[in-house]
Amino acid sequence: MTFITTTAQKQHELCIGEEQVGKSHQTMDDSRERLLLYNHIQIHFAFGTNEIEENQFYHIDRVFQPEDRVKIIRGHSEMRDLVDLLKKGYIDQLNKGRLVISCIGNHHALMQVLTLVSLTDPQHPYKFDVYIDESDTYGIDHDRVVSGVQKDNLINSIADAIKVARVKEITATPMSQIVSQSNYTNIYKINPKSGYRGITHEGGFTYNSVLCSKDLKDFENGKRLPQSIKCWIEDGLCVEGQLSLVSTNHRVTTQIKMAKTISRTVAKQAAVIVVNSDKDQHVYIDGSIDKNLCKGKLRSVLNACRDQGYKNVFVIGQKCLNRSITIEDDKKYYDACRILFNCAMSSADPEILQRVCRIAGYSLADNERIVTCTVPVHMRILKASENRKNLVSEIANIKDAMVRRATLLKFDKLMKTNIFGNKNNGYGLVTARSNKKISETEEPQFVKLNRVEQWTRDQLPLNVQEQLDSRTPSKRGTPFYTWVMDNLAVSYIVTAAKSPKGSDNMYNHIPNKKSTDNTPRRDALFDWDNEILTISILDKDVFKRSYSVQHPRDKMWWNFKVYNVPDGDVVVDDKYTIDYDLAI
Repeated sequence: MTFITTTAQKQHELCIGEEQVGKSHQTMDDSRERLLLYNHIQIHFAFGTNEIEENQFYHIDRVFQPEDRVKIIRGHSEMRDLVDLLKKGYIDQLNKGRLVISCIGNHHALMQVLTLVSLTDPQHPYKFDVYIDESDTYGIDHDRVVSGVQKDNLINSIADAIKVARVKEITATPMSQIVSQSNYTNIYKINPKSGYRGITHEGGFTYNSVLCSKDLKDFENGKRLPQSIKCWIEDGLCVEGQLSLVSTNHRVTTQIKMAKTISRTVAKQAAVIVVNSDKDQHVYIDGSIDKNLCKGKLRSVLNACRDQGYKNVFVIGQKCLNRSITIEDDKKYYDACRILFNCAMSSADPEILQRVCRIAGYSLADNERIVTCTVPVHMRILKASENRKNLVSEIANIKDAMVRRATLLKFDKLMKTNIFGNKNNGYGLVTARSNKKISETEEPQFVKLNRVEQWTRDQLPLNVQEQLDSRTPSKRGTPFYTWVMDNLAVSYIVTAAKSPKGSDNMYNHIPNKKSTDNTPRRDALFDWDNEILTISILDKDVFKRSYSVQHPRDKMWWNFKVYNVPDGDVVVDDKYTIDYDLAI
């Protein structure tokens, strides 16, 4: 094979396709072609957890063939060993460029990859292609001064490296890309093949809006089994191979209550799996845990349930049943075709679509895709789907960042829901309470000072979980303090507190307020609810203009009006509001 060098401009590409439409498989085919043609080292970043990285490796192993003579580097330890050897000059470890690297997009892996692509040894002539799955979860080409998230800054540094010839972003929800500063060289759209069932695809989802909020709450609390839920459970046994999802609540205790209820209802006819970890799972049979079925990741557990003869399965989870997860066994016996679904009305569109679309995809059986939910949730799903459809068709295909921005600012029909989520590059929405819209060149009335980031329990180190559970103060040197400093560009951590005005969390997050040590409250305000860590990061100190700060829990905005008084001091008049403008 002839080694080909290229001097062409760096390729920055965007690949868009609906959930579980085949983006991963197509990406790997593309990656293999690039490796065989150019001898570029291929780097694949998976989103989130070991379970997702395992799924990525499954696709790599299936696409790359023995005759390709490819060396696969998998996981943090193998990547670290590779980098250590290269630092010592062992260039032969690069396998003449025939390398495929699979890793999770976390801080440690990103640091190792950045070191690798930054090596300047003249004996190291190889270039790199970087593939970023679920790229909308990173702040790629967002304002780095505002971002401040180390993970986002690292992925940007990798993309900017001279030896990186190509960056390919892959996502089903390109909201973050739309407000980015990226100028794409190419934008691809993956069209569904025959047999695909998706949320916007003809013949896709059927909605059964029979639930009421009280029934769902009673079911989650284990108080009673409402008739509507009982019928839904029993319907999960009607067709052999049906797999039913429950994605309504993130709390483990609640998920276990629902699992026991479902398991007792179906007796020994079906297995009920609670997924709240990327390691071992909890599998309930007739109300009790079956330890013989709990070992391994979800795919392995489904294989075991199939081999034990369970014709139907119920899978309960939320955060661990989100983007990048394909719920299937190796033989594709089970078909994830039903979901009991709930979400907050304030949830961002990407979160809603990624969660509900765990039932999208291809299957051998011609089963309907049925979403069971309340009427308001049904309407919210449809709105999120409509928003994405409009974004992808009218804005997401625009390669030039400035043209995308100008088009977005004129796109009035989008201004109703939370489209972007946290990775919004400073953009917000005009709510139904306000029709005011300002142009990009006009000065906004309020400057947004903070951002809100969230992590689930399974994304946190065990010692950090233990400290948060025990409510140990976040003093210097503690695990939580160290983790925050390693992952966020902050220097001060404030525990969430109750405001004297009755509004939790926000009082200590006002930059002009002084603490007992006369230090402005700033930087990182955190809240822990046993399953989700929410950190609100204030990037500036005392601010002498009118500004807004986002509430960590409900994502509403606090507007602070700043007035200068004759003696030169600054006073702040705070007003709680949900109205904010589409502007940077």
